[in-house]
Amino acid sequence: LRPPCVPPIIATSVKASPLREKRLRKAGAQVIRLRSRRKGLLDLRSLLRHLAQLGIRSLMVEGGARVITDFLTLQLVDQMVVTIAPVVVGGMNAVTHLVPVRHSGVRSRLMHVQYHSFAGDLVVYADLERR
Repeated sequence: LRPPCVPPIIATSVKASPLREKRLRKAGAQVIRLRSRRKGLLDLRSLLRHLAQLGIRSLMVEGGARVITDFLTLQLVDQMVVTIAPVVVGGMNAVTHLVPVRHSGVRSRLMHVQYHSFAGDLVVYADLERR
């Protein structure tokens, strides 16, 4: 949060600490409070509407397994860039149960797939096509 960074936009739940929000705002951050959905996940559609109102039309999501899976499950992804490093990290599966029962039959396909190698990492680029 210290200059010369661009002031961040931090999305959090309505239940988050008001004291922390006050500290973040004082440090220059913009805080967006959102209602939570199942399992405490933020309402991502609402987040994207808020960001659009701020003029943000493109978003890079660099999240953990739950965040990435939530964006994919809700079909809020237009493009994917996946970096595969030659290191075994472990942890939970990054993409699980992408098609909940209520959306059965909805699938995404990777289109226009490209890949490049950078310093030993494999980077895959693709657009998502929804059926």
